[in-house]
Amino acid sequence: MEDTNLSRYKRKQTVTQILDELEIKDYQIHHGSYQTLYKSGDAIQGEEGTLGGFAKKIPKPDHENKNDTTCKGPSIVALVSRHVVANSVIDNKISLHIGDKKVGEAEFHPIENLDIVPVDIFSKYVKDCQTKYFHYNGKPMNALIPDDDFWNTSMDNLVFLWGQNFNSKAGYIQNPIFYFGKNPTVPTILIRERNVQPRQPVSEHGDSGSVVCALNRKKDKLYALAMMIGKFEPRDTRCKEGYGGPLYIALRLEEAFNMLEEHYSATFKLCNEND
Repeated sequence: MEDTNLSRYKRKQTVTQILDELEIKDYQIHHGSYQTLYKSGDAIQGEEGTLGGFAKKIPKPDHENKNDTTCKGPSIVALVSRHVVANSVIDNKISLHIGDKKVGEAEFHPIENLDIVPVDIFSKYVKDCQTKYFHYNGKPMNALIPDDDFWNTSMDNLVFLWGQNFNSKAGYIQNPIFYFGKNPTVPTILIRERNVQPRQPVSEHGDSGSVVCALNRKKDKLYALAMMIGKFEPRDTRCKEGYGGPLYIALRLEEAFNMLEEHYSATFKLCNEND
């Protein structure tokens, strides 16, 4: 509705009528507007994939990177799936679109198996980015990269992700370290579905790029584990990692950040409460 005195009056009339019908007497009406934040789980590229979340990009002190002429200081990048944005490459650059807005761009790295791209967010949109990730109950939390103690006991752990349009999915870790592909081989995790009926896939079309998360045992820390690639189809159909159902594969973030560092001459870290 257009924001005019008349439209405000009509809105006030409607709200007042509803409150009266509910017999709510103690209230105040304020007019205003709101800005929806860009967040993990948002659809990108015309709903072809999902925004994984955000991270901080910190250029190296001796930074002379021909691949990135805009990197002059710490900046916020969006984490997205490489194969999702591959169709938008022009002059070796990709653009990130959320809804009808182009919110950032990045140099397209050549490593096909490294299925992640850090997209530089345009400065005018940084304030609109929700840099926290989400607990499975929907609560926003700062996320951490898991340490060795977590991985050493992670087999069969419950994991979850916020797929396209903030649609939650969950599964269990089937293999916490699965080396995938060649030249280079990249570390991934394999995830199996939960044993529930009706069947609930861990990932569906449009979920690629979602960040797979988990909680610590006390459930007071949120870990960002990996970026969803998609359904895993082993060449030998008899090999299902000791499990007969569908498997899903996701790129481990810590190792992905290390590989991105070499190409972009910058380190990548998850955002904290100061970002």
